Amino acid sequence: MIGEQLNDKQVKFSMHEAIDWVRQERNSVVKTYLDNAVVQEYVGKKFGVHLSHIKMEFVNRDLHEMLISPVDLVHYSAILTELTHSPGESFQSRTNGLIMVELDKTLQKYAF
Repeated sequence: MIGEQLNDKQVKFSMHEAIDWVRQERNSVVKTYLDNAVVQEYVGKKFGVHLSHIKMEFVNRDLHEMLISPVDLVHYSAILTELTHSPGESFQSRTNGLIMVELDKTLQKYAF
């Protein structure tokens, strides 16, 4: 339902729908990073390091916790406001950018 609404940029979301959409998008990205090879490649490119087996266990634990944690309403407030008032053309890419910032915070803890 939400995906269909996104194709029509005139549709406004309720706050609950907007939060659900952001959570679905975030969880989709996080699930991609549950693959150790994906994490190692990303961390290698982003931070120039290789994570040990032990650090990867902690990364996986933190990523699983992200999947069940609620959306940080402050972090995503601009996107949530836009979705509930007047979705623009670039909210999808900005949402992905915010998701990567949140993911980077988690991964950065183990990169150093």
